[in-house]
Amino acid sequence: DLVGLNVTIPYKQAVIPYLDELSDDAKAMGAVNVIRVERKGTAVKLIGHNSDFVGFRDSMESLLPMIQERDMAAQWLVPGSYILPGARMYRPLQALVLGTGGASKAVVYALHQLDIPTQLVSRQAGLIDGQEVLCYEQLNEEILSEYQIIVNTTPLGMFPKVDACADIPYQYLSQSHLLYDVVYNPEETLFLKKGRERGCFTKNGLEMLYGQAVEAWRIWNE
Repeated sequence: DLVGLNVTIPYKQAVIPYLDELSDDAKAMGAVNVIRVERKGTAVKLIGHNSDFVGFRDSMESLLPMIQERDMAAQWLVPGSYILPGARMYRPLQALVLGTGGASKAVVYALHQLDIPTQLVSRQAGLIDGQEVLCYEQLNEEILSEYQIIVNTTPLGMFPKVDACADIPYQYLSQSHLLYDVVYNPEETLFLKKGRERGCFTKNGLEMLYGQAVEAWRIWNE
């Protein structure tokens, strides 16, 4: 018997009306990528869950100390800056999240669990669920200097359209930045390539994929 299935883009929000129940996490973020099928007699219940945020959160959490160290090291290179020897003057980490779909909701949810404030970026500025959304044209050197983490949650750059990437001002990126792409095919998207060329630390979505799969298996078998 079927015990569960995965849901992928672009259906992570569209599937919700067809489900009987949502887990607390899926309800909070408004996105589902795992469905658990529960049976009691002849009755069948479809329960929506989200394992994307677990995969992303666990992948990202291991990177945070390294990002803080790189960001602090970069401050030494800023003219006029001074850091006392031995001082650990970390800036609070902040994240730009590119995209507003189902994957974006999971990423934002995970980052908030890690106490990292987020700023959404999309093709149009406005408000989504009470959160301000910037458009790509608003991104500039000042904004990029404030956000050390940039996460692409859109399908831009995914095979076979590998020549596409998010329209951000890459010239303002530096070694202070982590570029994370939830896309994992190709291994290095154009988004990540442009970041690497600017000295950024880059990470694709393969580890997130593995992590969400492990969590999905747990949900189906609990």
